[in-house]
Amino acid sequence: HLDIIFDQALSSGVIYTLTMSPQDCDGLPTDIVSTAIARVESPEKNDLVINEILFNPVSGGSDYVELYNRSSKIFSLKDLIIRNELNNQERSITASSLVLPGTYWVLSASPSFVLDRYTVDHPDQLISQSLPSLPDDQGQLSLMTASRTLIDSCSYDKTYHDRFLNSQDGVALERIDYNLPPTKSNGLWLLKFPKFTTTSHLHGSKLLSNFMAPIQ
Repeated sequence: HLDIIFDQALSSGVIYTLTMSPQDCDGLPTDIVSTAIARVESPEKNDLVINEILFNPVSGGSDYVELYNRSSKIFSLKDLIIRNELNNQERSITASSLVLPGTYWVLSASPSFVLDRYTVDHPDQLISQSLPSLPDDQGQLSLMTASRTLIDSCSYDKTYHDRFLNSQDGVALERIDYNLPPTKSNGLWLLKFPKFTTTSHLHGSKLLSNFMAPIQ
């Protein structure tokens, strides 16, 4: 057991590298040990936001929820709560991953499904995590701390999808601006298709849709 005491508090949002040169019982040097350390803080309202939701996957697929750290702080995902207010189901996040500023984290019960069907820039930020039931018609998600302090919330509805879609299966809703609340009325949801990435307006709809040839 080793206790390390710093003469100054760690700065918010900074990752430090701690390097040690230990010796064995005979006083001989052993391998240098380095590890990353950071000041882990508790997220406040809107520090972490629900950025994307897949609530109607293709048959055999899995829902997912994407979180974005829009703050300059570092958080741990562990024990944060995702709750669907419409059916009173909730899950506590079990992963202890550190969420750095400006990073996206995807939670899904089946990461392999997400990797297979969607473009994931950082697979190490795709977490295996059970979610509350996300019905295909509507839901209201809340993200809370372990002490149940609200961090972010949003509603989704199948009517937020564009009416020109042939099928809503596998099409996620993504926040256009994570600095604003996502609602249908102000057009702050866009559609995200499997392995499609370029944004374009769709037949004058308020919702933006992603269109591009599938990745080969």
